[in-house]
Amino acid sequence: MNDHLKNLENIFGLVNAAALAVSGGVDSMLLAVVALNGGRKNFEVFHAVSPAVQRDGTKRVKKFAKQFQWPLRIIEVGEFQDENYLRNPVNRCFYCKHNLYKVFRTLTQATIFSGTNRDDLQDFRPGLKAAEEHGVRHPFVEAGITKDVIRQLANYRGFKELADLPAQPCLSSRVMTGTRISSEVLDSIYAVEVWVRENIEPRVVRCRFSKKSICIELDATAFKSLSEEQRVAIMRIVAHSFRFMSPVPEISFSLYRMGSAVTIPGRV
Repeated sequence: MNDHLKNLENIFGLVNAAALAVSGGVDSMLLAVVALNGGRKNFEVFHAVSPAVQRDGTKRVKKFAKQFQWPLRIIEVGEFQDENYLRNPVNRCFYCKHNLYKVFRTLTQATIFSGTNRDDLQDFRPGLKAAEEHGVRHPFVEAGITKDVIRQLANYRGFKELADLPAQPCLSSRVMTGTRISSEVLDSIYAVEVWVRENIEPRVVRCRFSKKSICIELDATAFKSLSEEQRVAIMRIVAHSFRFMSPVPEISFSLYRMGSAVTIPGRV
């Protein structure tokens, strides 16, 4: 663990100023914890808020910023004014990150660091192209650090709260490719997932949305143990949360599958 931390420290030590893109998930939170260790000057934390950002992530960033006196900037990126983003193409993430880093550049000329890790390079991540175009650096990638190592590092540094965090991709990732993004739908998705986490306590929950269907995806253990009473309760909260739709799309349940809302041509 010390070798990993030393590699990260060496990366941060080579820049005079940095803008840390922190979403509230374990990757970017650990990035900030390590980068701001020892009170580095000219290192700032940037956190973007929008209907696509989970509110518990924002609360976590603010909590840590207050506790550890991080220099924090809360910014609005404006992706909901970008029609390319709202129409939700397969590369929606590119437009999100493009808007994010474009706003960064209006506020700072510092080196931008993201919490992307080595495992992310194996997944479909259009946002990485936007990051490349804006000169964003990924310290975990440069140091060869995977998601599992990030969790180990968080535990090693005494941040079990971060180590145990489930993955927290943006809420727009729940909306099926080609289905238009709206703040109303994202608010409903978030409400459903919060209720399920608090009442069913699954390890993973995703509320996948399209115009014709809403699928509640759960990890294998939670899915297999789900009772009929719990299914009815979840269907009730889904119907309530999406009551602005008439009729409410068909509701179903399934095993969690990463990226199942993204339809990539040529990929099964």
